[in-house]
Amino acid sequence: MNSFSRATTALVLAASLLASSLAALAQTTNSKEQTPGNTATQASQSSTTPPKAPASSGKPLSTNEDPSMIGKRNINGGIIAKMSGSTEKEVRQGREAAAEVDRQAKFIEDPLITEYVNRVGQNIVLHSDAKVPFTIKVIDSDEVNAFALPGGFFYVNKGLVLAADNEAELAGVMAHEIAHVCARHAVENQTKATLLEYLALGGSIFLGGIPGMIYQNTAGIGLLGIFMKFSRSAEEEADRLGVQYMYAAGYDPGAMATMFEKLEAKNKKKPGLISRAFATHPAPPERRAAAQALAARFPEREEYVISSSEFQRVKGRLLRLSNARASSAGAIAAGDDGAPGRPTLKRRQPTPDDSTTNPDTGEQKPAEQAPPPSAGLSEESHKATAEPSAVPELPTLGTTKFYIAGDAEATFEARNRSISTFSASFNPIFLWELTPKFLFEGHVEFELTDTGTDVGLQYAQLTYLLNDYITLGAGEFLTPSNIFIERYHAQWINKLPDRPLAVFDGILGESSLGAEVRGGFPIGPTRANYAFYVSNGPRLITDDPEAAGMLDFDNFTDNNDDKAVGGRIGFLPIPGIEVGYAFETAKPGDQGTAFARVRSWIQSVDLNVSRDSDFLRGRIDLRAQYAWSKVDRAVYDPDGSLGFGPLSFSNKRDGGYVQVAYRPTKAEAEFLRNFEAVFRWDHVNQAPGGPGASDEQRWTLGLDYWLGPVTAVKVAYEWDSPHGEPNTNAVLLQAVTGF
Repeated sequence: MNSFSRATTALVLAASLLASSLAALAQTTNSKEQTPGNTATQASQSSTTPPKAPASSGKPLSTNEDPSMIGKRNINGGIIAKMSGSTEKEVRQGREAAAEVDRQAKFIEDPLITEYVNRVGQNIVLHSDAKVPFTIKVIDSDEVNAFALPGGFFYVNKGLVLAADNEAELAGVMAHEIAHVCARHAVENQTKATLLEYLALGGSIFLGGIPGMIYQNTAGIGLLGIFMKFSRSAEEEADRLGVQYMYAAGYDPGAMATMFEKLEAKNKKKPGLISRAFATHPAPPERRAAAQALAARFPEREEYVISSSEFQRVKGRLLRLSNARASSAGAIAAGDDGAPGRPTLKRRQPTPDDSTTNPDTGEQKPAEQAPPPSAGLSEESHKATAEPSAVPELPTLGTTKFYIAGDAEATFEARNRSISTFSASFNPIFLWELTPKFLFEGHVEFELTDTGTDVGLQYAQLTYLLNDYITLGAGEFLTPSNIFIERYHAQWINKLPDRPLAVFDGILGESSLGAEVRGGFPIGPTRANYAFYVSNGPRLITDDPEAAGMLDFDNFTDNNDDKAVGGRIGFLPIPGIEVGYAFETAKPGDQGTAFARVRSWIQSVDLNVSRDSDFLRGRIDLRAQYAWSKVDRAVYDPDGSLGFGPLSFSNKRDGGYVQVAYRPTKAEAEFLRNFEAVFRWDHVNQAPGGPGASDEQRWTLGLDYWLGPVTAVKVAYEWDSPHGEPNTNAVLLQAVTGF
């Protein structure tokens, strides 16, 4: 019976997808059977009678149409979306396809051009539903095209920048492609293709230029062909999302439709890759009308950004690099003093009763030019921009990129038998790309204390991307065996205001100074990752009566010639679930003392689960880790001169935590989707017969409210039970944001 049911389901699914394919084929055939006369007539109508801007229907915006819901909604619904795997899988597949693009393509290396295009794109990403970081590159190709691969690998052809008359048109195409990644259209396409077992044949016939060559090189997996061919419904969804992203970023939403009209016109003159790449797009009049209809329902804005002097500067630079003749279309007029003009603004369309409208003619009265909204371009940057002819040629060799990320938090703690207090910290992360493969990352923590501001270096590491599977690093890095510190310690990622026992200031170290190699690789349908390192290792504490036998992980100057060796191996049997094992062994005793031969051994296991549940109508996040630490038997204070010996024991400690969080992301009540409930149990067992702290166990309940993707307010109550001591329960409040 089960076999029959599965077979029936498979047949129904195959029949449904086959019918959809036949319908699409028929639609394509019909479009090809148009007579030349009809085509010319339609083209004439399109150019002479553009669709009128629709008036707002007054219909309420749905969640997926509302720009104010960007970043707070789940736009990846449906069965295919659920079958398409995790974000990690998506990034891996995109990276594989991007590697082929990088091998075949010739890139623009001029820093002024690449930084500008990247800034325009990243500004749109910032105002999108993206869940992955974007890498944006400019291809030195005259073809008018742009494409984004899964995982945020985005490529913009030089020809697209030259074809655009203003910045908003460029941003429109980029917003459309970014929307494809946000909605995971490419990986959904691959899932459909896998279900039907289609073979990617004839890719080089339908594609040209760089993507065509890449398609031939990846014919075995068909990645690029699958990733670049979208259905009509996917294109329409990308339009709807792209219009919202442009509006949120401050651009004129109608510029996206205008740019696609230009693309069609260019392809009529020179058919090729672009006509194929955009074959599934709706006709430009239909696209323009749909975009305007949706934009008309957005909250009114007085003005939108159309272009900037920087766009013209970059376009002029590209033309000079291409040894091409500059076009004056879309140029920004200079002021009386010859300086570049401010960004061009589009005023909102007036209503008949608008005070800025002439009641006799219905035309808009002249208005003063207002300063532009911030859309990634500051007023100072416009003032400092020179005319294209005055731009000095910058060297392309040695070009670097520099970014700042991090988080900031403010916390209030009221604990039994302690004075309640506020605390705050600011934790910037500095990212420096020396070359595309040679990177630096540094994390500094600024924390307020009773004596002022403490400044601490959390980590600072140089890394080299050897290939897709191996990354080399050297410096101070977060210890791979401490999975919580390595991945979740940032307070906008951590679900509770404090951190669990054992893994924080406990059994496991937080950072190590040395060298490491890490990476990941597929194992059939599954995936594994690894990290192995050599470091100075911890130092054995021998002279402190409260901590004798403990390991000091802040020992960054080695105290002996023996180096610590450790690592972690992770395995992902199915998307969203990872299990790991980690270890570290070292000789932490001071060289030349009786402790020089003492060895320490640390092991841990961890479990990480992050899954969406239709049954629970939300997302479950489970984190767990348990660690064991053993230091060989040694005699501390053997002559009693320190006042606590002689004390002989083997320091065996263990501890860990289990944390579960639930967020009702699919709840019908919209306000509930921003809440997240959290529970954590953590404990640590100290060495029997050893000095210092006693065993401790805690239970914590918390409730978070997410104001944005990286901003939250947390409330928690913690039951803290040290063994043999009074409870030290606490109320914890925290506001945190990432940037």
